[in-house]
Amino acid sequence: MPAFGLSVVDLLSLDEQAERPVQANAIQAVRERIAEREAEVMQLHRKVIDLYQQLRIAGPRAHQAVAAETFAGSR
Repeated sequence: MPAFGLSVVDLLSLDEQAERPVQANAIQAVRERIAEREAEVMQLHRKVIDLYQQLRIAGPRAHQAVAAETFAGSR
């Protein structure tokens, strides 16, 4: 047994243990960003569905008006 009661393996693993909380924080931050992006994608899906419903209800002549409105709003 080494003088301080730690083996070489224990000493080497101390660095890994110190990195684990940092990695856990980074993983949590990435998960939060993914959740935000998923919410944004769901909102865009709803918008697309609403636009298709508007087109279906309004008929083929309204297609150009809805398209113009959509592109004007995205700029």
